[in-house]
Amino acid sequence: MTIRKIHKSIRTSYTGLGEYRRLQNALSLYRTPTEIDDLLAAVDRSDDPQADLMREMLSNNLATHYRLLHSA
Repeated sequence: MTIRKIHKSIRTSYTGLGEYRRLQNALSLYRTPTEIDDLLAAVDRSDDPQADLMREMLSNNLATHYRLLHSA
């Protein structure tokens, strides 16, 4: 593998990580079960290639909500 290809691969990874974090930050605003359920319903109707990732992030938000609720 050439240096150029390695550099491109690293740059692509960082770009993907930045996009992942931006999506995660945007979805972190949805915290209550009602908000999350509403967004999950919209994601379920979506053909977006990131729909599975969004479902996973929203499910994690929901799990965090219940974990915090029961630890208080």
